[in-house]
Amino acid sequence: MTVRPGGALALAGSSVTGPVSSEGALAVTVCHSLLTGPVSVRGSSGPVVMGDGSPVCGGSTFTGPLSLESNTGGVELTARAGDGAGSVTER
Repeated sequence: MTVRPGGALALAGSSVTGPVSSEGALAVTVCHSLLTGPVSVRGSSGPVVMGDGSPVCGGSTFTGPLSLESNTGGVELTARAGDGAGSVTER
């Protein structure tokens, strides 16, 4: 799954197998979901929410590498589980 510049992604209660990548998105939200494969979100200008810990948008499970880099709209991350490598680099 690819989010192109200017696009947005919202997943809730979803299961995604395969890579998820986003470059220059307006917003990325992932709640109560299972993502199997690498996840990369880079250069988003709006919020990046990977679960906010609330009942409405609880944490997700990531079974591959998770990379969040250079997102300027803020990042929230609450994961239920993960067995892949993770990195968060925000400037």
